[in-house]
Amino acid sequence: MLERIGQVSDLDGLRHAAQNAVEALGMRGYYFAVSDPAKVRHMVDDRPKEWLDRYRHKGYFAFDPVYTAMLGRTRTFTWDEVYAESDLSRPAFQKLQEGREFGLTNGLVIKHNRGPHDRSAFCYYSDADRDFFHLVKAKRPSLVGVSHAIIEKYKSMMGPTATLPVLSGREIECLNWASAGKTNDEIAGILSISSSTVNSHLQKAGLKLGTHTKISAIVKAVQLGIVSPHY
Repeated sequence: MLERIGQVSDLDGLRHAAQNAVEALGMRGYYFAVSDPAKVRHMVDDRPKEWLDRYRHKGYFAFDPVYTAMLGRTRTFTWDEVYAESDLSRPAFQKLQEGREFGLTNGLVIKHNRGPHDRSAFCYYSDADRDFFHLVKAKRPSLVGVSHAIIEKYKSMMGPTATLPVLSGREIECLNWASAGKTNDEIAGILSISSSTVNSHLQKAGLKLGTHTKISAIVKAVQLGIVSPHY
């Protein structure tokens, strides 16, 4: 599998080799995100188009704890771990249930950290439920190795990786809600924190992004792929 991934010369070839490798490991599909200084951020995603359209249309990114964890965490994790640690809102639970209809029952996110600013992530997803934990445990070295090979091959195709600002999970949450048009008071109510704390998180995010206003911080975060645009 690794040799075949290393031999591909274009994106279509990489997609094909990646899908074959992922299925050989017992997973249903994959998606990954890497950084590019020139084009800002790339995401290769083989999830069903109908699901992706629904995800964007309903703005599920703002309620998705896995999305936030992919951006904010530095270690490998499963979707189940994130769900267990999160107090799922009704939209988040709805997203979880609807995802299952498209074969997105569980997933494993593997982070690839070359340094403090490199947060590329590779996600395997599966329609398995109870067997998923055992599959990951049995094949973890191969899952890590294949994801690393795919990420590195893609990076070699597109050029050097970018350095993205490192935002905390709470800063990302506040930016996500702000990008959805919520005021600081509304965000405070959603996250059960004070409005001044929301303002502090947004100010810190702005400093890390090199911006001077909330709007410019949101725009910069969207451009960098840290926050998805609100649909």
